[in-house]
Amino acid sequence: MGEKEIDFSSVGYLSEPELKYLMQPRDILFSHINSLKHVGKVAFYERDKILYHGMNLLLIRPDDSIVKLSYLFQILSSEKGRANARHEAKPAINQVSLAQKQVLSLPLLLPPLPEQRRIAEILDAHDVCIHTEDGVLGKRRHVKRGLMDDLLTGKVRTSLS
Repeated sequence: MGEKEIDFSSVGYLSEPELKYLMQPRDILFSHINSLKHVGKVAFYERDKILYHGMNLLLIRPDDSIVKLSYLFQILSSEKGRANARHEAKPAINQVSLAQKQVLSLPLLLPPLPEQRRIAEILDAHDVCIHTEDGVLGKRRHVKRGLMDDLLTGKVRTSLS
């Protein structure tokens, strides 16, 4: 699982998966058995691609009348949410684990639904900005590397595009 996204390059496939593991768009996956560094990571499933969740991942599909999905995702993926998961995890050989009951009992502040919606909207908007800025910074780093290569090898670039 990537950082807040599903890493499809690490997905394995079964010839006959069970329907109970079939994911629905906007399901949340929660890593509950992993190394301490990765336990508590969450990811949204937002694709039309058919996907079944696997071992070491809990499927979270909350009741929308109690908690807004985007709010829950923001809370679980926050550093505080991840720290709570790491704190509650039980050590095992080369990994830690959280039982489903432990995940369900992680501390969670639940303001009224309209407030949850507004908090999630604000945090989601900031995530979009961060993602956009990361893309721009990546492009700038690529251009800088090209310029450095050109300048350090004596080549002269005719344009910066």
